[in-house]
Amino acid sequence: MVLMWKQRARGYLATNTCGIHMAYDSFDCEMHLFRSFAVFKHHFSGRFADRQRIDFGAFETLKNARKACENHAQESKAWI
Repeated sequence: MVLMWKQRARGYLATNTCGIHMAYDSFDCEMHLFRSFAVFKHHFSGRFADRQRIDFGAFETLKNARKACENHAQESKAWI
């Protein structure tokens, strides 16, 4: 499965039936440099909505962050 990415501000956004994948650049306060981050958020609302977020961590490049999202989308497709 290949996600269809749309460029937004400092990164990319892709949606699928399960949720939203985001890959973006941001300042890493611990490392004191800009890094790329990857996040997945389920299409879910209610009291537990914040618990439905998965942070994949920091990456050296935006391309690597997008690849982590692609891998997650491929794995979650197998669950459906």
